[in-house]
Amino acid sequence: MTDMQIVNLKKERGKLLDAWRIASSGQKNSILMRISDIDEDLEEYLPASSSPKQRKFTKNNIQLLKQV
Repeated sequence: MTDMQIVNLKKERGKLLDAWRIASSGQKNSILMRISDIDEDLEEYLPASSSPKQRKFTKNNIQLLKQV
């Protein structure tokens, strides 16, 4: 993955977080799923020490959110 692709993924993640804040409850889960996919991609290509501390969404966390 190139540096530009990583930058684009980070931008997309930021936009998705903004969209999640104003989304309806039916849309929030699908947005979180895409964010978790991006987090997995970034984790695969970036060493842990170089990525800034972000709150990571995982599919397990999203399942817990659905139950609340």
